[in-house]
Amino acid sequence: MPWLARSRPLLVLGLLVAFASPAWAEVCNGSKVKKADLTVYDQAVVLSQAESDQAIQTHLPYGTPQCPKLLPHREYIVCYDLDHRVPRWAAYTLTSADLGPARRLDAFRTDPRLTTDESAHCDDYKGSGYDRGHNVPRCDMNRSPMVQANTYFFSNMSPQRPVLNRGMWRWLEDVAKTAERAYTEPRVSTMAAVQSLGNRVADGASRAGTTGDWSAQAERVRSMRYEDWLRDKVVYGTPDTVVDRLQRLREELDLTQILYEVNYGRQIPSALQLENLRMINEYVIPQLK
Repeated sequence: MPWLARSRPLLVLGLLVAFASPAWAEVCNGSKVKKADLTVYDQAVVLSQAESDQAIQTHLPYGTPQCPKLLPHREYIVCYDLDHRVPRWAAYTLTSADLGPARRLDAFRTDPRLTTDESAHCDDYKGSGYDRGHNVPRCDMNRSPMVQANTYFFSNMSPQRPVLNRGMWRWLEDVAKTAERAYTEPRVSTMAAVQSLGNRVADGASRAGTTGDWSAQAERVRSMRYEDWLRDKVVYGTPDTVVDRLQRLREELDLTQILYEVNYGRQIPSALQLENLRMINEYVIPQLK
């Protein structure tokens, strides 16, 4: 998977000057960013076709999995599920320059590229018992206040139980950062796949008395040939077993041409989840130190 550093284009499109957030746009209470700044930040996500194509080439060099609505940013890509009003997956590039310390900039808000019916809203999370969980972590986007603030769009949020959002999901993000510090050219992607969720974000039903779970997944692929990556990093079982397992996973997720090193994170781990955790702890983590 080639990983070429590319300079980011400056925001010089004249058409952005006239852009404004839609009248229904929402900024949730508690935002630490001035609304005037958020208006400017919102303009930055309205890309030209050439800029969108460049973002896709950068963050999805092996091709784009099937997606109902793709929302390209210069710094990451979101595949958005219009029915559930959540991201299906997000792909982004991670470099050491992104991992520096930065002040948290809470700026939860609607994505200006979505209509009111397509977007989750601030009230959807009130009293739901779910965290507003980043798919692309804000702490991986520290190159500027604008880039970090633009990870707070609801189009980048998955309703996650606190035990997942602050536990397994955060652990997966830490694994990705460890990989970046160990290698010069990694690829990182984090995803969320909806299982069931009883609130408006998922299906418009009442939140009362309902439960839901998410599966957390992470990809870390070095710049190397597919077979070399398998031998080097996925050493659990025979090569044939590993290839077969990844192929079945790819077919199940409908993510042809994308390779995943997967951990499932749920409140109650299954046997497969525990097996994957053991594999990561025994084989992957020691090689990253």
